[in-house]
Amino acid sequence: MSNIPETGRTTRVTVRLVALQILVFSLLLTLGGRLWYLQIRNGDEYTAEAANNHVQQVVHPAVRGSILDARGVPLADNETRLVVSASRTELMKLPDDGKAVLTRLAGVLGMKPKDVMDKVRLCDAKTPQPCWNGSPYQPIPITDEASAKQALQIREREEDFPGISAEPTAVRRYAAPAGSNAAQVLGYLSPVTDEQIKEAEHTKSPLLRSDQVGSNGLERQYDSRLRGKAGVTRYEVDNLGRVIGQRESQRARPGDNVVTSIDSRVQAVAEKELDQAMKEARTQFDKNTGTNYKADSGAVVVMEAKTGRVVAMASNPTYDPNAWVGGISGKDYKKLTGKNSNYPLLNRAIQGQAAPGSIFKVVPTTAAVNAGYSFNGPYACTSSFNIGSQVFKNFESENYGGISLGRALEVSCDTVFYRIAYDEWKKDGGNKPKKHPDDWFYKTAHQFGLGKETGIDLPNEVT
Repeated sequence: MSNIPETGRTTRVTVRLVALQILVFSLLLTLGGRLWYLQIRNGDEYTAEAANNHVQQVVHPAVRGSILDARGVPLADNETRLVVSASRTELMKLPDDGKAVLTRLAGVLGMKPKDVMDKVRLCDAKTPQPCWNGSPYQPIPITDEASAKQALQIREREEDFPGISAEPTAVRRYAAPAGSNAAQVLGYLSPVTDEQIKEAEHTKSPLLRSDQVGSNGLERQYDSRLRGKAGVTRYEVDNLGRVIGQRESQRARPGDNVVTSIDSRVQAVAEKELDQAMKEARTQFDKNTGTNYKADSGAVVVMEAKTGRVVAMASNPTYDPNAWVGGISGKDYKKLTGKNSNYPLLNRAIQGQAAPGSIFKVVPTTAAVNAGYSFNGPYACTSSFNIGSQVFKNFESENYGGISLGRALEVSCDTVFYRIAYDEWKKDGGNKPKKHPDDWFYKTAHQFGLGKETGIDLPNEVT
């Protein structure tokens, strides 16, 4: 039998009950405090987050603005094509996640099932292209080259193609009026990158993952104006991703048109003449190398003398900017950027750097007049000119006797300019230069803008 008196047992039970009550009260107090914090202190914040978690948006791309020549003729505009798209949300509702539907669709479109399935998968760090970089709640384009027959097959057999649509949609087109290409001037479109999205976050034209952006030429230079503003429809969805209602909708705003100074007729002539001149040059013998001229690249710029506006700008080799529409294939991309491509994406009119050749003679002619030399001369145009032990020959060793600076430009007499440059070098101290030389040639070259960008409104210009 226990020796513990009855009063002792009662005291222990009482202490335990009090301790248990304190513990329960503490837990209730903690829980109540946490509920107050979540529902009152931070209630608005969590309410907003909860609302966002159940709202998904569908983007309606804006129609991109046109690029026009000086007469209003479209150089780049949009054409209506039949675009076949897949709703990933609808496909995910099917037992096989839509694999059977996509396989049937591939058969109608004449594509491989794997290629179609790859296009509707979502992009992430581990998923290579092709994949979908936009919202999973908006239609994912499969092809923009569907025929009317293919579109009718899909629309007439809707029960076989749930979640698949075939609708006319505006797609970029590079029109090549009068046969002009102007690829390097116009540029092309490509899918937006994460870096571009981040850079545009706080601008007037933020980017969406589904956007196409200008990647070269005028398409890039005026991208924010040409792109317009996409429309957005926001839907309420449940925790399974099913749409249960529409919250709001904003209509898309079309992009602005850009009118250039290019005349497509002159552009076509410039491109044709450049190509022909290069072909002719490749048939001519270069005695300096012992082979025919390579003539593998070139550029033409036609400017209006009184205003300086660019009427035509051609660069060769060139490419078809339509190759980028709807996404360029890996094979075509390699042709345009590989080591053996000769880099047709390069605009040699503003990005090519080469020795200026005889066109540089306008600089020493002006420098000579600035230094006090008479324009009328006469100046000896000999077949060669010696400086020390070095002999500098006139082109094809022609000797025109005493001529003016104007005539020296006309016949491209090298020795006239060698002699004036050498005389000025000696006046500035020669091998022992003056502390403050006149440097007429150097100063005049910079007055002509050598070493500077022209400021033309095209991206990636070099000095």
